[in-house]
Amino acid sequence: MFTASVTKCSTTVSSGVFSIFSIVIVIVAAPCLVLCSTSDELRALLEFKKGIHHDPLGKITNSWNHTAISTTADLDSCPNSFFGVICDVNSNAVAAIVLDRLNLTGELKFSTLLGLKMLKNLSLVGNSFTGRLVPQLGTMSSLQHLDLSNNQFIGSIPDRIHDLWNLQYLNLSNNKFSGGYPSGIRNLQQLRVLDMHSNGLWGDVGVFFSELRNVEFVDLSCNSFSGELPGNPLNVSTLGNTVRHLNLSRNLLGGKFLRNDTLALFRSLEVLDLGGNRIGGELPSFGAMLNLKVLRLHNNQLFGEVPTELLATSIPLQELDLSGNGFSGSINAINSTTLEILDLSSNRLTGNFPELSSQSGLTTLRMSNNSLEGSLPSEWLSFSRLSKIDLSANSFVGPIPPTLFSLNLRHLNLSGNHFSGAIPFPEAKVGELLVEPIFAPLEFLDLSDNSLT
Repeated sequence: MFTASVTKCSTTVSSGVFSIFSIVIVIVAAPCLVLCSTSDELRALLEFKKGIHHDPLGKITNSWNHTAISTTADLDSCPNSFFGVICDVNSNAVAAIVLDRLNLTGELKFSTLLGLKMLKNLSLVGNSFTGRLVPQLGTMSSLQHLDLSNNQFIGSIPDRIHDLWNLQYLNLSNNKFSGGYPSGIRNLQQLRVLDMHSNGLWGDVGVFFSELRNVEFVDLSCNSFSGELPGNPLNVSTLGNTVRHLNLSRNLLGGKFLRNDTLALFRSLEVLDLGGNRIGGELPSFGAMLNLKVLRLHNNQLFGEVPTELLATSIPLQELDLSGNGFSGSINAINSTTLEILDLSSNRLTGNFPELSSQSGLTTLRMSNNSLEGSLPSEWLSFSRLSKIDLSANSFVGPIPPTLFSLNLRHLNLSGNHFSGAIPFPEAKVGELLVEPIFAPLEFLDLSDNSLT
């Protein structure tokens, strides 16, 4: 399952905010269309096993051997007693190899798998395999699902991968692949998921996108891609209609990457993550992106005012992260009823604390490191879903509203302001300050660098 998650450029699988796409490869019962020799397939599997040097759980060591095959007749059958091997019931051929998260190590020879003519699913997720993809991998045209994520594979991605014309799911993320992206990827008309994040890949992202067709999930984060999205409708018309999740965070994108004419082409986008690049300029209107739920533009070089439609009800945003930029001006109101996470920290915002909609669904509000001033609203009981508030390093004045502590907050940071007056401890518990939490369920509270008594 793929999710809208914050990319950290690590080799760990990140947890998600909400699901965006899931894919299941169903092994369809079909006659073998080639001359299948299952004894040849058995030899191929045993050759593949030779590349596995360490099997701490013993799953492969104990089952991928001749002793697991009881009779001579079984030598001519698909070895379904091999752990992780799935056989097609009609063709009697190997249809899937799934060896996920077994802590296996070794240098794999993908050429040993070329004899598995009916292989549809190859999944080796979360091991420590090394090795290179061979160009001959393109001859395995039955492959629909290829997941090599979270390993240590090296080298370039061969251009012949575009011959895998049945491929629907391709995940090469969290490896050590390098070089340019494979050419001719436009041939993969069935591809729906493309995940190559956290590698050493480079190239012009605009040219690459002009190659993609019908893809719904794209994650190229934590690489060295540059350039900008193509503005020509002819180049992105198919992709613009289908892509729902686009993550290009932590690359080398720069300049005025975000333009009205380009964004208008991506009408189906639900998740757009461009954080951690060098994108500059003012934000365009996002009014045409009526399906956008997550927008992350943190740590770029954007400036100007925050577009009002991003904080209004016209776009169903659930998460908006504009932190670490140069946005200026004031935020008068946050009228969105769908926003759950809002991060405007580390900008140049001025003015008073914005008015919040009484129907606000905010759970996280971060506006730290700005130049906001004035006093906070006295009434907070309407915002019962809030669990994290960070307003530190501003110029707020006046008392801290007692109703803030009536919320189920887990994180509250008001440090580095000009708040004054008494800390609004519940009177009955002042004497219990040192022996039990008085603001449960607070896990983090920072009121330092104020003028509190």
